[in-house]
Amino acid sequence: MKKITARDFIKIYIELKALSPVAEKWSEEYFHDNPPRLVRLNQLVSLKKAFGIDDNWAQFDRADFILRFPIEAYDSLKQKIKHLKNTESWNKQPFEKFDYSDMERIFRLFVKFLAIERELMESTTWFSLTYSLGHMYGYEQTNSYFTPTKSKKTKAMIEDLAFMIDPLNLSFSESELISKYGYLKVDLEDIDLAYW
Repeated sequence: MKKITARDFIKIYIELKALSPVAEKWSEEYFHDNPPRLVRLNQLVSLKKAFGIDDNWAQFDRADFILRFPIEAYDSLKQKIKHLKNTESWNKQPFEKFDYSDMERIFRLFVKFLAIERELMESTTWFSLTYSLGHMYGYEQTNSYFTPTKSKKTKAMIEDLAFMIDPLNLSFSESELISKYGYLKVDLEDIDLAYW
């Protein structure tokens, strides 16, 4: 049986950010006539409850939720950053401080990047379904961006974001999420296709 983790949370969050970038507007009322967005919002609300996040969407966007845990809970992320700091690709300034503001910056940057990437991927898929010369050119140029190397970097960002949401590495069964937190189990692909 599939287990739902913070990685799933992040993936749904990124999808909704790509569809509707201004999280402060997210509400059932705002999405009432858009089932693909409304379902994602409902799933995210359930996942926020499951992971013990009380923040509204504006606070979540700022990564206020990281304050739920002491800074020491994020030590493995600090060590990962420290390890990268010692590689040739970084300048040699001394590494000293790591605090909540660092994670907030990382969170906002990665979310912004992944939402833009998601939007580009969607556009590339759309271009691939057309037959005009301009669309095919657009498809070829943008599709070449999505290489296996880029995919690894994207996965690493998702891992870091998931860790910030849940340093405890929790997981939930779908039935647990449905019964305890009102999670909607639906085929998002079918809903997306129906409203494309």
